[in-house]
Amino acid sequence: MTDTLFDTSAVDRVLGLLQGVKDVGSGKFSARCPSHEDRVSSLSIAEGDDGKILLKCHAGCAPSAVIRDLGLEWKDLFKNPAVTRIQHDIKDHTGQLVAHHHRERNADGTKGPVWWTQPNGTHNLGGMQTKNLPLYGAEKLPGLPDGTTVILTEGEPARDALETMGIHAVGTITGAASNPSTEILKHIARFRVILWPDNDEAGGPHMRRCGAILQELGTSDLRWLDWKEAPHRGDAVQAVTMGVDINQLVADAKPFTLEPTYVDAQDLWPAPIGDEAYHGIAGEIVSAIAPHSEADPVALLLTFLAAAGSAMGRSFYAQAEGDRHGTNIFCVLVGDSSKARKGSSFGRIKDLMARVDPMWAQDHITTGLSSGEGFIHEVRDPYEKETLVKGSDPPRYVTEVVDAGVEDKRLLLVESEFVSPLKMMAREGNTLSAIIRQAFDSGTLRTMTKSSPTRATDAHISIIGHVTRDELLRNLSETESGNGFANRFLWVCAKRGRVLPEGGGQIYYGDLIPRLHGVLVKAQGDRLLARDADAKAMWALVYEELSEGKPGLLGAVTARAEAIVLRLSVLYASLDGDNAIRVPHLLAALAVWEYCEASSKYIFGDATGDSIADKILIGLRESSGGLTRTAVSDLLNHHVSAKRLDQALNLLQRHKKAACHIDVTDGHPAERWKPI
Repeated sequence: MTDTLFDTSAVDRVLGLLQGVKDVGSGKFSARCPSHEDRVSSLSIAEGDDGKILLKCHAGCAPSAVIRDLGLEWKDLFKNPAVTRIQHDIKDHTGQLVAHHHRERNADGTKGPVWWTQPNGTHNLGGMQTKNLPLYGAEKLPGLPDGTTVILTEGEPARDALETMGIHAVGTITGAASNPSTEILKHIARFRVILWPDNDEAGGPHMRRCGAILQELGTSDLRWLDWKEAPHRGDAVQAVTMGVDINQLVADAKPFTLEPTYVDAQDLWPAPIGDEAYHGIAGEIVSAIAPHSEADPVALLLTFLAAAGSAMGRSFYAQAEGDRHGTNIFCVLVGDSSKARKGSSFGRIKDLMARVDPMWAQDHITTGLSSGEGFIHEVRDPYEKETLVKGSDPPRYVTEVVDAGVEDKRLLLVESEFVSPLKMMAREGNTLSAIIRQAFDSGTLRTMTKSSPTRATDAHISIIGHVTRDELLRNLSETESGNGFANRFLWVCAKRGRVLPEGGGQIYYGDLIPRLHGVLVKAQGDRLLARDADAKAMWALVYEELSEGKPGLLGAVTARAEAIVLRLSVLYASLDGDNAIRVPHLLAALAVWEYCEASSKYIFGDATGDSIADKILIGLRESSGGLTRTAVSDLLNHHVSAKRLDQALNLLQRHKKAACHIDVTDGHPAERWKPI
């Protein structure tokens, strides 16, 4: 890979055009590469010792392609007199300078790149977040009397346009790209605030969020400006330019009301999995099967990864904090009963694997998860006991092999009705959940009961489950969501990939079967894999985000992100027959994780994982004006103690899903709970 040098005059322009720019310190940046579907910031930007800028895509995109896909030519990387640069100084309400926001506008009036500098000249915002930056124009507020009309716009240019008309205004920093915090918006809560959204898809939701916070802050006169004739993306800049009567628009502004709108879960179906996930032989196999199957390609992919990882056994692995992470994964396909064609995905992959490794397909796939003891039995160690030889004097004992055990401990558990083990685990004394967690962690399985001495060591367990969303939500207990069972699984949204009335044709695998067979043959002995230098650098960029916790049930089921991404990267490297984890393997693993995390958001939504709290939240959302504590108790049929009710309401408040308001009627205050 050749690093391309850029003149330092182009630094701001290049960074301004990139998405997901992160300052990683020491004058180095990372960003999403524009030349491939990049969701993990694989482009590195750094300043060399000679003052030049180094640009490198770790996924292999050519520098010329990066420049082209940024919409630039080589000559554009140097000074362009046709470009107008605008600097907005961001000051807090005391007048203290906080940051400089730079913009470029081309000669034809179109917007160019934007970037940030700090007052000390440092590029980017460092540790500051835009939501915590002051409103643009905040330094003009302190001298205004309470009740003064102040317009809240998106972005700095709209606010400046209104100021030229003698109108008091402040702007949210970078417009709808940021959501100012309560701490920031409290500085305008004492005014008569007019919310002016941009006329685009993001404008309305952005201003409604601001309005909701201002309502909570007690803004007495809060209004919504509706410019019906606005062009697409039109804001105050266009209104002033077009000569619109701004004062009339302000006079016509309607009182703001926040009507709760809840998006149907189907609208949150995850975006297609990133192309990086189809790396190597896994992607080639999916491409060969997909035209001839109604199964979702992502279901084919995850099913193949689980099956191939099982067939490889315990050979390939990585080490993290003393824990061994092999090629075995647990995944559950979540879709609408038979219409999602979850079973079709396994049928196709099983047929393929039967050609690659007939012995594994015949002897190492089982179904029916019912108990921990039954699970262990499938991969059990030999069991011996000492037996007294009859008539021996003195007494003599011999070792008797009661059970020869299982020698090859590769096992793929396929549960087409994953709801069944979920129900089993809810039964008192059932050990299945604990054994599944042991299978993921170490492969050493045992129960603590004296009546069940069976144990297994070095087991290599993989799991594929199929379930509907409703069944999962009804039967995944609070215990299993909170004890680490759920976060050992990849939750995968799957639906029918295509309609094939004739059932699809003959699949042509070409050399894929012998190639995959060669991979399995190579999987012998212990093969410890580590990241190469480039993969280490990328891991350092994504690790913090992967390890950042999330609230509620979603956080509980995605809390093992780092371990699962590591395991997936081992799997992709193993399928390549590689001796190290490289950037393409890490990119593939991250793409799979991103899809599974998005699937988890669709499946589990904003549930807290507390059944009482979730039931209250549903009731609050279905109410028109919130519920009093008495009404909440009625909702639960008075079957919940006051202490348990307090716990649930406090949980909703802590997760910012509900807020307590105080109603005063005839001088008597009463709690009223409303959804946020």
